[in-house]
Amino acid sequence: MKKFSKFFIPLFLAVILTFVTGCKKDDDDELPTFAGFSLTEEEIINKIPEGLVNSSDENAQACVDAIESAADWSSFYSSLTPPEGATKVSNKSTTGEGTWKWSTPYEGHTMTFYWTFEETSTQYMWTMQIQFDNSTKYNYIEAWELKDGTQGEIKFNFGWACIYYELYYDEYYEDCEELYWIYSWNVNAEGVINYTFVWESSDNEYPYYLQYELVLNPDGSGTLDYYSAGGYTHWHYEWDADGNGSWVWYYENEVYMSGTWTA
Repeated sequence: MKKFSKFFIPLFLAVILTFVTGCKKDDDDELPTFAGFSLTEEEIINKIPEGLVNSSDENAQACVDAIESAADWSSFYSSLTPPEGATKVSNKSTTGEGTWKWSTPYEGHTMTFYWTFEETSTQYMWTMQIQFDNSTKYNYIEAWELKDGTQGEIKFNFGWACIYYELYYDEYYEDCEELYWIYSWNVNAEGVINYTFVWESSDNEYPYYLQYELVLNPDGSGTLDYYSAGGYTHWHYEWDADGNGSWVWYYENEVYMSGTWTA
């Protein structure tokens, strides 16, 4: 299996720092706060029955922890307001659409970020691109949601780290693969939330490293499945509206252990 470049971590931290720091603001450019999604992390977490959340059973708590991890969109929400120092490079309408740009130095080069918010008659769209010096812009965040709130997706593409080292450190790129975090959901007419978090890669052997599939019913009952690299089912949890539930652990798609908990 190919390994993601060991330089990914410092690069990712550099990106995060640009969200919370910046140079002096240009008074002519009022910084926007782009709208978030109608479906929120809090809405997902709040649907979990109190009996499950407060259970002392270790497997029930593992289920809750997995849901909270899969529904963690904090990296996206921390990006909804460009940092001070960002400048407006396009303004498409009076509804808040447009593109904002800011830069930060990194290892003798310049990383430039372009954050765009767009709106059509049916959906909202967010895109963040990264550019190294004068190279091609590379998508980092792509997100969209239907205006009626029934579907949406956030996609983080960490392949920009590979592009950086391809440009400036050719010898490291051979072992570098692209990674994607993809959060997607839909809400059906009955109010059932179908939510998926996938950690994909460009590795031909393992198209993804992990995947969570969550179903939440209006009464709080639901199921959670976790799949590991190679398509193996690893965990299955299910619970009722009171928080009573059961769990199954698998090894190579065969049941390894199972049990229940009581709220």
